[in-house]
Amino acid sequence: HLEAMKKLAKQGIENPRLDAEVLLAHRLDVDRSRILGMHRKEVDEQTRVGFEKDLARRLSHEPVAYIIGKKEFMGHDFIVSPDVLIPRPDTEILVEWVIDWFKDKGPVSIVDVGTGSGAIAVSLAADLPQARVTAVDIDEKALAIARQNGKRILSDERWDRMTFVQSDCLQAFEEKARFDAVVSNPPYIRKEVLQNLPGTVRDFEPEKALCGGEDGLHFYRRLIRESKILLKDGGLLAFEIGYDQLEEVRDLLWDHGYCKLGSKDDLSGNHRVVYGVWNR
Repeated sequence: HLEAMKKLAKQGIENPRLDAEVLLAHRLDVDRSRILGMHRKEVDEQTRVGFEKDLARRLSHEPVAYIIGKKEFMGHDFIVSPDVLIPRPDTEILVEWVIDWFKDKGPVSIVDVGTGSGAIAVSLAADLPQARVTAVDIDEKALAIARQNGKRILSDERWDRMTFVQSDCLQAFEEKARFDAVVSNPPYIRKEVLQNLPGTVRDFEPEKALCGGEDGLHFYRRLIRESKILLKDGGLLAFEIGYDQLEEVRDLLWDHGYCKLGSKDDLSGNHRVVYGVWNR
């Protein structure tokens, strides 16, 4: 894999060694730590050909997660495909924060809007034993992947408490539905900025999971409005946000009558989560 590493480095790939090892480990179906002590002779022809194919895809800047079909998030391996956004470590901040908020609250009902691979919804269901979690996406293919992940990752008991709904934001829910929380990592990138994203994101990840309209706030506006109808008294609305969107999203929450507003930073010190409470 040293040659592979050199090729990747030459193409300006950020972590050539890591990527080469992950791709080879995937083809050999072993843990990455095993790769270090291996010699060339241990790799058969079929594996070598497969690895070369994977390498070619990575050299064209396709994300590793799509090549190997999975991405780790909150300690679980999530199946991913180009139909869903690849889960990011930053989103764990939102999940951990929501788990903290509800951990001693007993049975709660939470809806995750724009679930994609199900990373947020399934992680919440895994870590909040009494939660009923509803995963929502407008895209059927995304929901199929989220379902697959829920079934693989969750115990039967927790899986039984999950629901999957195809819906444009919260439109599919009747007004009498009531949730303790609405959480979302919505598309929040401004339309004009899409072209400047790294090729590995721009050319491979689904645009509809990235683009938040002209000003990046389209889905925040909708969810802030639509959640008011569905949240219980004292219900929580929590979002992931772009690093420069805290004030705009907080103002929207405030203008719509949410209270107890707060935010949480990610590990790089960027604003990453904003939340508010809805009192009826």
